[in-house]
Amino acid sequence: LLLSCYQDGTIVLRDRRSSQIVSQWFIPSGSHGISSIEFDPFHDSLFSCIHEGTSILLFDVNSSEPISKINHPMSASFLTIHYNPFKPSIMGAGCSDRSILLFNTNNLSFSNLYSTLYHMKNEDAEVPSCI
Repeated sequence: LLLSCYQDGTIVLRDRRSSQIVSQWFIPSGSHGISSIEFDPFHDSLFSCIHEGTSILLFDVNSSEPISKINHPMSASFLTIHYNPFKPSIMGAGCSDRSILLFNTNNLSFSNLYSTLYHMKNEDAEVPSCI
């Protein structure tokens, strides 16, 4: 299966073998749409994406709506998300304020924030684009 996301708020799940659309979602969006979409490596039916840069949505492929949502706690933007490939239900989010937020998604929500890590502020340093 292949997930694709678009600036207009569309998310498409395709079967790569047949190029058929398996599911499709539309989330009303402004100028930033949907970005940084990723399947949970330990739960075949779960995936997350960044919506409008300000929130992360958790989906089940069998549901027509997001099952959970979290906004950035400090009004910064989410830039990227990544699930830990070795430990179930751990997801990291890289942010525009140079922080990395770690979540436990075990309860099908983002309520259990493990930690917040910050990069040292340096005029020459760049904000990380991936984690």
